[in-house]
Amino acid sequence: MLDIKIVNLGKKSLKVLNKEFTVTEKFDGTKLSLVRLDNEWNEDYRKNWIVSFKNQIIFSEEFENLDLDKIKEFSVGISQYKIVHEHLKSIHYKTKNIPKSTEFFIEFLQRKPTLVRDYESSARHKLFLIGYSPISYKLLDSVIITEPEKLNTERNQEFSKILNLDLPTIIYKGRLDNFELFKQGWKHQVIKKRYNNLKDNIKLNEENSYFEFILNLFSTFESTVGGDSEGAVLQGFDEKKGKMVYYKVVKESQYDKTFRLSKKQEFDILEKDAYWSLVREAGERVLEELTLTHSDYKNALKMASNKIYKEIEFNEN
Repeated sequence: MLDIKIVNLGKKSLKVLNKEFTVTEKFDGTKLSLVRLDNEWNEDYRKNWIVSFKNQIIFSEEFENLDLDKIKEFSVGISQYKIVHEHLKSIHYKTKNIPKSTEFFIEFLQRKPTLVRDYESSARHKLFLIGYSPISYKLLDSVIITEPEKLNTERNQEFSKILNLDLPTIIYKGRLDNFELFKQGWKHQVIKKRYNNLKDNIKLNEENSYFEFILNLFSTFESTVGGDSEGAVLQGFDEKKGKMVYYKVVKESQYDKTFRLSKKQEFDILEKDAYWSLVREAGERVLEELTLTHSDYKNALKMASNKIYKEIEFNEN
């Protein structure tokens, strides 16, 4: 998967904003890849697509026997990837013209103890298309190693319609280095609302004050999907470098260890040690029963998952 490194705008200054920028909301989710393989279209989506997380292939067989409605309501773990597989399965008939050997970079708004932003429940499990790239790749059993060329966004609108994916909401478009020009650029009510709350504190004759206002504005607005936003991504074309440049503005609490720990503790379950002890015991029993072969690991995952979930009651914890 492409390592998309985005410079924190707070480490820069107002002079880097002297160009047109498109600003989108930055979401706090899990970064997944949807990979269209280099083969002819097949009615079975699994013959054409791979879902991966940090190069680890997520097989649909692992979640085949799990109840989708219960997953959507209660799960805080990997079973939510069944939602991604079901989505691909449902839209696969539209993907015949998707270019082969293409990796799509996705932000998945799942429930997870390591994610800290509180979005409205209606936003849960949304899939946002960040970009795409032609790739070469290697398949190594349960791992896919991809070599993307670069992050592309030019065809995001087209691909998002075919794949039925959401796009990050554009909240601003225009120049940011001039206050009068800035007021012409907001594209979403959440930015205008936040601006009205902050404008009386701007000192236009002080460059640092205005830059701090920009940082504050794009890190403290209400999320476009409801709830608490993480921040924003600024994308603009740098004529001197001849390429797109990206900056991020992130809410200060996003990296605060105490805050992240407090959010993680909200997911803690009563008697969690006893619960996971039961899971480990069930897993050990299942492994003793399974006869594993190199070519049959998908069915092994299916059988193991089915047995473990039958032994351990699936609940909201």
